[in-house]
Amino acid sequence: MASVKKNFAYQSIYQVANIILPLVTSPYVARVLGAKGIGVYSYTYAIAYYFSLVALLGIANHGNRVIAGVRDNKQKLTKTFSELLSVHCVIAFVAVVAYYVYFLFL
Repeated sequence: MASVKKNFAYQSIYQVANIILPLVTSPYVARVLGAKGIGVYSYTYAIAYYFSLVALLGIANHGNRVIAGVRDNKQKLTKTFSELLSVHCVIAFVAVVAYYVYFLFL
């Protein structure tokens, strides 16, 4: 039970930090970068995020379903996990290459 309380405390601290830190750092970053810098950052972040979305492609949701279906057979579980990881790595590599090509011709 002590472990649950400790985990709850750590998770609470993490959530509070996720709320407080941006409130503290955002005004400073806005002053340092200025309006144009914030715009460039936002544009670049949005483009990078689109490519990362392509790399993810819902593999986690699909993987959860497939892994749950073979959870009783350790050999099939290992094979399925390896296949999912391989597919994810290939798609991520293609997305990174596409990202570099996009910025190369920008």
